[in-house]
This record gives sequence, structure tokens and C-alpha cells, in this order.
Amino acid sequence: MDLYELIAREIVLPLSARRENSKYLLHLDELEASQYKNPSDVESYQWECIGKLLRHAYSNCHYYKKKFEALDIHPADIRDHSDFARIPILSRQDIILNLNDLVAQNYHKDKLIPGITSGSTGEPLRFYYDFEAQQFRRACIVRNNRWAGWELGRKMFSIYGDTPFHKENLKSKLWNLLVSRNNNLNSLKLTESSMLDFYKKVRREKTPFIYGHAHNLYIFARFLKNRKIDNLQACGIISGGMNLNEWERREIEDVFNCKVLNRYGCEELSLIASECPHQEGLHLNTDLHYVEIIKKCDDDEFGSLVITDLKNYAMPLIRYRVGDVGAFSNRNCSCGRSQPLMERIMGRESEFVITPENKLVSGISLTDNFGCMIDGIKQLQIIQNEKNHLLFRIVRTDIFSEESFKKIDELVRKYFGNQMKFDCDFLDNIPADGSGKYRFIISRLSKDYFNYI
Repeated sequence: MDLYELIAREIVLPLSARRENSKYLLHLDELEASQYKNPSDVESYQWECIGKLLRHAYSNCHYYKKKFEALDIHPADIRDHSDFARIPILSRQDIILNLNDLVAQNYHKDKLIPGITSGSTGEPLRFYYDFEAQQFRRACIVRNNRWAGWELGRKMFSIYGDTPFHKENLKSKLWNLLVSRNNNLNSLKLTESSMLDFYKKVRREKTPFIYGHAHNLYIFARFLKNRKIDNLQACGIISGGMNLNEWERREIEDVFNCKVLNRYGCEELSLIASECPHQEGLHLNTDLHYVEIIKKCDDDEFGSLVITDLKNYAMPLIRYRVGDVGAFSNRNCSCGRSQPLMERIMGRESEFVITPENKLVSGISLTDNFGCMIDGIKQLQIIQNEKNHLLFRIVRTDIFSEESFKKIDELVRKYFGNQMKFDCDFLDNIPADGSGKYRFIISRLSKDYFNYI
């Protein structure tokens, strides 16, 4: 621990929180205790939050007032999950078309915190949240960072897209220097020189803490491995922003001699679920969200994630379909935390391949298998333009051979059937999208194909 880390934790951060009128440090103390609560207490807490949120939305949001009255629903009628399921699911398009009616009347819009995301659709989604919700989210993230080995006041090394820390003004620079302490490698500008410069900063820390998009962490790990740099010992690594493939996890852990903990969230809702050091699944952030999985039928392994934000009163998101697919776990984590587990996030609804026989294949399972089982693949992207055709965009290494082609053909038959055709397009690199993320699966099929997910 450097001296300033202690000063920041004990003096600078509490003073900064007081100056901001933020309660995030108080929330953090509460959250550290709540993760070990009895499951029945967690459930009671969530239903108490849901009741309060529904009463607020009914009284203050035109959108929910109209929806509830049209269906003859009153907040007092919602007593359990079956009652709650009567409330219509909120879609991304609903938010885009009804933004003003979703904002609560008892909040001044000009005092709210605006957000915008394009997600994987490319269509901008605008939303708002209040300061109190922001500070509760902040506390949840700190708690999760602690699971991975970070502590308040400690430096963080991130590999992410463009961040607020790039702003060239004195206030932002001072905030980052004294409070955030973040060193960021812009994932939109990953080059040999930028990664080498970043490595020189990382190695100055005896045990650095690293956070980034999964594939960007993997690219940086491969960069170091190819240069036979193996003298790093991270104290913790968190992967977020996109699915973490197991072959990527193994590579990152090997280079940094440290576990990689996966997390899942989105801009609209913040942190939704996180791995703990036991890596037995992702703990749901039950203090902040109520999570449902909507399946086509009971026998399905996975379904669409529908999430209610329990804390954002400025713009309530109730039963919001985030566009991702996942599955609950029926196990309890051996860490002792009472937060239920998700088995895995399977990816975006659009990140599935559909076979000519109408079978859905999860993108993350494909990249795990194709990435692990084909020699000579450095990067891979699968594009589906037609129901019976795939394009594999591949960055290959020197060991890619005719056997690699044969293995691709074998896996295509195994996962997609004999009617699926494919082509390979070999590139020097596969660029990230505008947010700095790498998309392994790009489906350009009509959304009608995926309506039953």
C-alpha cells in the first residue's frame, strides 16, 4: 500500500463525500452487512422496495399511471410475484417513445443525471437517474471491487473505451489524481506502443488492480505473453462490459497470476451481478435490483432477463427487458453470501446464431469452443447474414493450417447442422465497435427469428 492510498481512504475520500453530500460510504457499510443476510430477509427487503417503488411510480409517472389504469391494476394489488407479473414488460422502444412520461413529476429534470447508451442495437437510448440512486450504485461497485482485491483509495488500471478521465480540464485531472486514481488505456486506440506504455505504468505497482472489457484484457495479456513478459502479479482483475469467454479467462489469469472475476451490468441499471473469488456463478445485486428470467417454457435452460431497478425514483424502470439472456443457478455459493447466483449470462438476444432447423445457439458457447478447439486463431468474429450462412472473420497466427480449416468445418456441422454453409475472411485485425467492445457474434437476421427467446 502506498502512503497516499491510506491518506485517500481515511481523509480525502470521506471529505470528498461530505463535500458532494454523498452517502455512498454509509451505503457501503450497509451493503457489506446485507450480503450475508438471511435469504428470507433479502426477499422481504426486495418486496418492501418494490411496493414503495410502485406507489411512487403510480403517483408520479404518467406512463405507469396510464398503464396501471388501463389494466385495472393498483400498487396495493401487487403482493407477490404472480401479481407483479401482471405489470407489462418495459421494452427499450417503450423508453425511447415515452421518455418524458417515464420521468417522475416530483423531480426537476434539469437536476437529474442524464445517460445515453446505444447498446448492441446502435439506436441511442436516453435515460435519467437521481443523485441518490447514483451514490447507491457507486457503493455497490465499490463492494464488488473489494471482492476482487481492490480497496478504497487504491490505484486502478483500466482498459476501457473513452472515459471521463480523458477530459483535458483541471477539475477532471485533480479529481482523477486525488480521488479516482484511475490509469486508463483507451481500448479504441490499442496499439503496440500504447500497450507498452500502459505496461510500464502497471509494472510500477507491486500488485496492480486491473479492470476492463473482457476481450481487451485478453488482447493485452496476449501482447505481454508474446513478448515473454511474465513478471506481473496483479492483486485482482475484474472483467466487465461484455461476456468473458473461458479461454480468455485462462489466458489472462496465466499472464497476471491472478483470478479474473466476471461482472455483468448495463448503463441503464449499473451493476447487476458479479462473481466472488469462489467463481461459482454471478451473485445478483439484490440490494439494487429485482431480477426475473422470462422463459418460453419451463424446460428451457435460459430466458430473457427482466429487471426492476429498486433505487432509481427519478425514472423508474419496472420490469425492464434489458435484451440479454441468462439462467439462474440452483446452487448456493460456498462463500456464504446470501445473494442468489446466475449460472451464466448467455449474451445479447441478438448474439445467438439460429440454425436452418430453428435451433438457437448461444454466442458465448460458440466462441468458447471455436476459440479453444481451433489451432491458429488469434481473434474470431461470427457474422450471420442469412439463416443458412455464416461468415467467420479470423485473425490467424502462423500455426493456422489446413487442419484448422477442417476443424472449423467439423464444428460447423456439430453446432449448426449439415445445411449451414460458411466462408472465412482473414484479416489483420478485427476492430472494436464505437464503445471499445469486441462483438463476437453479429446477427443481421430479422428480430422475428428471436421473438420466442
